[in-house]
Amino acid sequence: MAWIEYLKAEDVMLHATPVQILDWSDEYTIDDAAHLMLNDSPRYFAALKDEDKLKLIKGTIYTRSADNRPPKSYWTSVKSEFHLFFCTDDKRYDKLRKQLDEAVTPTSTAIISIISAFIGDMVGVEAGVIVGLIAVCLYGVLKVGKEAYCAIAHNK
Repeated sequence: MAWIEYLKAEDVMLHATPVQILDWSDEYTIDDAAHLMLNDSPRYFAALKDEDKLKLIKGTIYTRSADNRPPKSYWTSVKSEFHLFFCTDDKRYDKLRKQLDEAVTPTSTAIISIISAFIGDMVGVEAGVIVGLIAVCLYGVLKVGKEAYCAIAHNK
């Protein structure tokens, strides 16, 4: 899994700005970040003042049209498939693992795109719809490490 070394947190964050809440406190999880993405987080979340981000997490001060959000059920599917890919030896993901391992100096965006396309195909959606959710998973991995991520994901 040498490709993981090419991921940069700040690049991953560009694809899922609500992951910033993971840096504020240990009380927030990737599920909270995904919730913000799928519910009411504006696309310019990173530009909000910290107090407005907190208001958004605790309540709803901004809304986005439902037309611009993936269905909430996608998070469960994406998180489950990401776990199978990243934390297990599930054979369905051998091709993806090989593709990532063979990539020459991959960028964070390329890694996120490759994983999104493959998992999107597995769950039956376009990669662009779930790219932010894949970024949330990857940011979680960067935040706590592979072993901790997989242990937490396995127990949920």
